[in-house]
Amino acid sequence: MIDAFRSFRDDDGLGSIMFAKAKRQAETSTMAQRIPKFQLLVRSKNNNVTSFYASLGYELVKVIQMQKWPNPDRDRLYCEGV
Repeated sequence: MIDAFRSFRDDDGLGSIMFAKAKRQAETSTMAQRIPKFQLLVRSKNNNVTSFYASLGYELVKVIQMQKWPNPDRDRLYCEGV
């Protein structure tokens, strides 16, 4: 949701202003609720996004993600967008 603010009318800086305000509100709210950290899931090849979040103070944490596809037709379903 917050990334939508960055692309919205960013040519005149409005998107950046809206993003900064939303970010401040989210951080203030989570600190008040004693939420200890934010976690993001970003594909390792998405350098633009990882660089963007690094500029906001997010740290790269090396983890292994595991998944299981319950449907044997997963490749067909994933590729077709079902």
